[in-house]
Amino acid sequence: MCFGISMRPRAFAFLKSHFCGICAIMKTNLSPNPDVLSAIREIFERETARFGFESVKVEVANDNDGDPVLQIAVLYGRNGDAVDMQALGSTTSRLREKLLELGEERFPHIRYKFPDDRKVAS
Repeated sequence: MCFGISMRPRAFAFLKSHFCGICAIMKTNLSPNPDVLSAIREIFERETARFGFESVKVEVANDNDGDPVLQIAVLYGRNGDAVDMQALGSTTSRLREKLLELGEERFPHIRYKFPDDRKVAS
């Protein structure tokens, strides 16, 4: 029961059909707790500093199916080693494990933003 209200079944069914979806939307738009935000930043700093890591921005959103997700934009500068895509994939896996460990169930959608002229390791 979304509201924790006791009422007649028909009245509850009406309210549930009209308002529980709103409660679900409100819950998905909650910002991640500070521990989650710190963990995200620490993982990208530690794992991708050699590629010129500069900053990370986290936003809460819903994906195309309406499921709650974390949209993570990771910004990199012009200086740094050639970008190793395999290393970025491993970082994504470690991030997901850490988020689950912290109780954050929203899936991380990560966008790596590199300058256009950055080299990629083969």
